[in-house]
Amino acid sequence: MPSTVRTRPADSGRKQISVSLPAELERNIIRFTKSHRTTVSRFAREALEKYLKEQLKTARHTELAETAKSLTEINEQVRKDWEITETERWPE
Repeated sequence: MPSTVRTRPADSGRKQISVSLPAELERNIIRFTKSHRTTVSRFAREALEKYLKEQLKTARHTELAETAKSLTEINEQVRKDWEITETERWPE
């Protein structure tokens, strides 16, 4: 059965979050925090922050890739239109 990790509010600007974890994951986190002389709260904050940054970075990259693809398609269409304009309307 998953255990629940609870954190206490550190100050008025923070919120409490409870997370249910599988027992094995909890043991691994506790082992890690003890060996690295940190707290579960700090570990969780850093892990969530890193995860969120990676998710936002992935979303940004996806959005940039879609924008680049759209711009490439538009550029290609403009190039084709320009070629048609040059061949049909410009004297040699």
